[in-house]
Amino acid sequence: MRVLVVAAHPDDETIGCGGAIAKHVEAGDDVRVIALTDGVTSRRDASPYEVRMRYESYMRATRRLGANASQLSWHDQRLDRASLLEVTQSIERVMVADEYDILYTHWPHDVNEDHAIASRAALAACREAKTVLYFEAEGSIGFTPNWFVPLKAVHRERKEDALHCYETEEREPPHPRSGYVLMARLTCYGSKCGSAYAEGFVLGRHACS
Repeated sequence: MRVLVVAAHPDDETIGCGGAIAKHVEAGDDVRVIALTDGVTSRRDASPYEVRMRYESYMRATRRLGANASQLSWHDQRLDRASLLEVTQSIERVMVADEYDILYTHWPHDVNEDHAIASRAALAACREAKTVLYFEAEGSIGFTPNWFVPLKAVHRERKEDALHCYETEEREPPHPRSGYVLMARLTCYGSKCGSAYAEGFVLGRHACS
């Protein structure tokens, strides 16, 4: 099975579907992750060193999850300065496969503009995907999951390990970027589907084979 994950910023992939990525990899699926922006340059006085460190964190995190990863060169919080076609084509250039079975990307109604644009561009680039699942990230107002992916303890651990790669992005609870909060979310969603842990998504499309 071919799986594509399109995230606006490095760390969104781990926050949104890190457990599902680990589960797909364990099953032998080919998982490719594409981060569109550097995730840093919108911050005041962001240095080239910080940009490089965020990239290195991203590569470590995706390796721990077992996925193949690419990062594009768009600037953080600047996706709205490009046309949707330009963003879509940048994704298409690194997709590798023409068709994917599953696409994971941002909830399209996210208040973060980068997230919303990434979602629309991913859907356009990967329009043949049989299943489209929208994940939750900070700013996901109105997100109500209706599709749950049960996780084993090992998938939870790999997600947590990957999150620790982004130590500069972690916050103290009850902040939504707190590792404690993100792990608690897995337990909450697990209770919705009779599993110890789960990640929750909104189903965008599912074609029965």
